[in-house]
Formats: sequence, structure tokens, C-alpha cells
Amino acid sequence: MRARRGGLRRRRLAPLAGGTRFGRPAQANRSATGLREDEGDRARLGSGEAIRRRGRGRARAVASDARRRRLARGSGELPGEEAGAQSEDAGSVQLIVRPRVVAYVTREHPATGADELLVIDSLDEPDYTGVVPGGGIEPGETVEDALIREVREETGLEVRLVRELGVLEQPGRRDPDFRHESYFVHAVPTGPTEDEWEHLIEENEIESGPVRCRWLPILAGMSVHGRNRGAFLDRLLRKRVVAYVTRGRELLVIDYGGGTELPAGRIDHDESLEQGLVREVEEETGVRRVRVVGELADAGEFARLFGPGAHESHAFHAVTDAETPDEWEHDVGGSGMDSGLVYPCRWVPLDDCPPLWGKPDPLVDRLRQSITEE
Repeated sequence: MRARRGGLRRRRLAPLAGGTRFGRPAQANRSATGLREDEGDRARLGSGEAIRRRGRGRARAVASDARRRRLARGSGELPGEEAGAQSEDAGSVQLIVRPRVVAYVTREHPATGADELLVIDSLDEPDYTGVVPGGGIEPGETVEDALIREVREETGLEVRLVRELGVLEQPGRRDPDFRHESYFVHAVPTGPTEDEWEHLIEENEIESGPVRCRWLPILAGMSVHGRNRGAFLDRLLRKRVVAYVTRGRELLVIDYGGGTELPAGRIDHDESLEQGLVREVEEETGVRRVRVVGELADAGEFARLFGPGAHESHAFHAVTDAETPDEWEHDVGGSGMDSGLVYPCRWVPLDDCPPLWGKPDPLVDRLRQSITEE
């Protein structure tokens, strides 16, 4: 399907092996995307980006006033392997590709556990806010190399690559022989971070100057500054699972913060709902050999019963034949905000279940009836 906007193409990027150098990605089907375009008709061509003009033998550099177009630090080399040599034939035209990386850096808030996205605000330009890090992939760099360098230069933060999200292809607006290829990647900090900090981008960078770095909550429908920079934000939204684990007619619960809860958490990007549930139960309670019986409530029903939340939530009934005491304490594992905490865990009768998260739980009634019918 043709894109609705200027030949835009959005596709997922197959995982790259470590150290893979940048090259032309496989051809993909075209798909429409509804994306925000904050930069309007500002110049799209980076300083030093070579443009092939019809009827001329050599490429020439085109200067740019756009802050977000990085100059590659090579000595006149065209960025990316696809640039290639320019034909000396005055009548020939060769497509020129400008590869760049767009970095979605996320964290879990240390107090609330909410997923957040790193953005930058320029302190010199009030309209230049809510920008995600990114820039040109330099000659010889991998996508991962460019990610780490760009985030460090623009925020001072050290990050590691989590996954490649996809590639966005778009022809140049001022020259049909020019094409942008933006590689969108997901990364996380290598250590703890502040909620907000200031950073000075060095003067040898095109977007030099002081910036404020901050974290935004990741929500459905969120947007960031920059033409098409939000193309893959939807892939940062994580689903949440809630585990109703039974042993006979008893329910596994956790006592925390003066209330009673169930094992629950967000699944990782490479997990199914069922896999994430089994992992969460083991991390939060230590109970193993958990088998998922079925889904008690999908996302729509969960929202209807409990109200909308920050994440799409799914509730599952699971059982276990693991031998456990009636009550015990467990050191929480994993890498989430609750890692290292000690959770008191216990089995409670389904017929005498306490309020969960401070309220009566309608799914407990459904589960009680379901087990009785069995």
C-alpha cells in the first residue's frame, strides 16, 4: 500500500548480528503512518550531504540551516555504504542514501515503575522541545555504534542497545535522487539516571548548545518533536499481566505496602503474555512450575472492570503443583523497580479472599465459580 504522505515507508528491521555494519535493508512493503510533522518545511539536507544534480558530472555539498542534520566527520566521504561513487556520466543519476539513527531511550521510574522516554529540550530555542536523540550514521559505524555515540554526545548518558525497532524510508523533498533511511532503535541506560539534568553539546556539533534532558511517561498516542521521529513510539508500549495462581481452592497473594496484591508486571518485548506471567510469578514469589490455564480477562474487559490504566492489562488463571509453605518471604528477582525487595507471600482461601489492591476483585468471584464447576 502506498504511503499517504510523500512516499513514506515504514517497516520493521530484522535483528542484526552484533557488529553488523550498515548496509541497504531488504525491500519492504509500503504502509501508511499517521505521524506528526512539527518541523514543517524546514531544510531537510544536512551540511556536507552530497546531492547528485541532473546534467552535472560531480556531486556537490549543499549547506543547511537545519539543526538536526549532522555533518559526518569523514573528509568528504559520502555517509553510508549506499552513497557509493557518483557517475561521471552527465546523463546518469544514482540514488544517494543518508542513513541516520533515532534513539528511543527508556527507563522505569525508580519510584513508580512507570515506563519513561528520554527527550531533550534546547535551552536556547524554546520551540525546540521534546526531541529524541539521534543523528547521522558515520562511515564505518554500525547502527549500535551510532546509537551509543549520538546519545552520549547529545545527553551525556551511556546506553546499551536493546533492539532494533524498524526503518523509515523517505525521499528527499528537494531532490528525487536523495533518500533518508532512519534506523529506529530502543536502548536503556547502563546505570541509574537523574529525573532531569542539563548537558552542553560540544560546539563542534551542528546542534551545539545547552540542553535539558528529561523523562516523559510513555503513553498511547504520545508524540515527540521532529518530522516522523515518533514513527515507532507505539512499540514502546508494554503489556501487563496479572496472575491468579491457585493451589486447589487457595489463591497466591503478596502482602505489600499495607495491602494485599497479586503477582503482576509488564512483559518484555520478546515474551508472550503467558511467558511473561510465568516469569513474573517466579520473580515476585519464587513459585515455579506454574501452568497457565486460561485468560480470565482480556485488555478490554480488564479496563471495563478496573478502569483504564497506564498499560494494557491481561488477567490469567494459572495453577502450580510446586511444594510451598502456607506463608513465606521471598527476595524479588529480575531487573524491575521491585528487584531486591522482600515480599511476604501466602495462600488465602478463595472463599475468604481479602480485597486486592484495596478493593473487592470481581475476577476472584469468577475464578471461585469456575473452580467449583470443575
